[in-house]
Amino acid sequence: MFERKEYPRPQFRRENWQSLNSEWEFAFDDKNEGIKSGLWQGKKALPLKINVPFTYEYPASGVGDAAQHDVVWYRRSFALAEGNGGSRALLCFNAADYQTDVWLNGVHILTHTGGFTPFSADITDILKEGENVLVVRCEDTLNDAVPRGKQSWTGSPFSCFYVPNTGIWQSVWLEFFGEDCIAEHLLLCDYDKTELYGELVTLYGLADEAEIVVTFDGKLIKRERLTLRGRHNRYRFALPKDYTDDYSWSPENPRLLYVDFALYKGGKQIDLAHTRIGMRKISVDEHGKICLNNRPYYQRLVLDQGYWQESGLTPPSAEALRKDIELTKAMGFNGARKHQKLEDPYFCYYAEELGFLTWCEMPSAYRFCAEETAAITKEWQEIVRAGRNCTSNVCYVPLNESWGAREIATDERQK
Repeated sequence: MFERKEYPRPQFRRENWQSLNSEWEFAFDDKNEGIKSGLWQGKKALPLKINVPFTYEYPASGVGDAAQHDVVWYRRSFALAEGNGGSRALLCFNAADYQTDVWLNGVHILTHTGGFTPFSADITDILKEGENVLVVRCEDTLNDAVPRGKQSWTGSPFSCFYVPNTGIWQSVWLEFFGEDCIAEHLLLCDYDKTELYGELVTLYGLADEAEIVVTFDGKLIKRERLTLRGRHNRYRFALPKDYTDDYSWSPENPRLLYVDFALYKGGKQIDLAHTRIGMRKISVDEHGKICLNNRPYYQRLVLDQGYWQESGLTPPSAEALRKDIELTKAMGFNGARKHQKLEDPYFCYYAEELGFLTWCEMPSAYRFCAEETAAITKEWQEIVRAGRNCTSNVCYVPLNESWGAREIATDERQK
């Protein structure tokens, strides 16, 4: 049986968490009657079983039905693991395709639209002691005006387009924090000035201080304390310049700085998360050559579509992604354009660690219209936010060839 039990978001890791992967109840809703019949209340058992986070179309899910089903439902119960009671709790999804609605104990938690990006919600006030019932509804039609990537929209695979992935296709989990937490972060480097900068966005704006601790090769090199005012707070600080040559990141020398973000309220730590960054710069010189760390750098890339025969878009394991990168490097390449997909977070995580350049690409839609324009604009912003903190990401591809804009050469609207 395929399992995904590792911490799902390695590039921003909290220590207290609980996996919700593995077996869920599952149902097809081909007549779209589930809401009317009250499936969202969580009181009715569903007839099938599915192995989350694998989708029903592929064998790894335990279902293996390649037919099109526009609406699917999931249900599972859980209790909080010992030691997590009393903390606030986030319910987190790395990705579900395409429109997702979530209920906990009969209360609607969230609606998320988009097939490739993460989303979460604070569920603390709805949690019960003992058993909690989580219900998820996903609707994913063959609409060719929304981002699909390499998923077929004809009802069957054709050419280079594959059997779709419907519903939850990346990990689901809980993580725990105090009165406030970091809801979003930006961590970038100014290579020439040897500085780190970015933004911390807290969930509730209750934290009054933050501390950023930077270590390299196990040694403390910077501790920065910030006074917070409201939810959005920018920061910028210099690192010791005598470290500059030692901690430059490149595919040949993938050195990483480890960074801890902590939030405080009244002197008490209420959130802690761990991440990392490589000091690197991408630029273009006067001859039009792409440079890495101010030197021309030739990118030898593969086009990586990120599909597995047994599991579709979902990597069968985090280790499978690491192996892909190791094999690609062994063949003499130094990077990959991840084609038509925002990949599982472990792809860029291992790319950082192993020294591998990555290009981040928008999954295409295939019919130019107002709906396509709105859907791509919304999800592309979410993809860039998800990918911008990855050291390995050196290029962003918003449009592949002319997919979804076939008359771009002659139609002013499409231009």
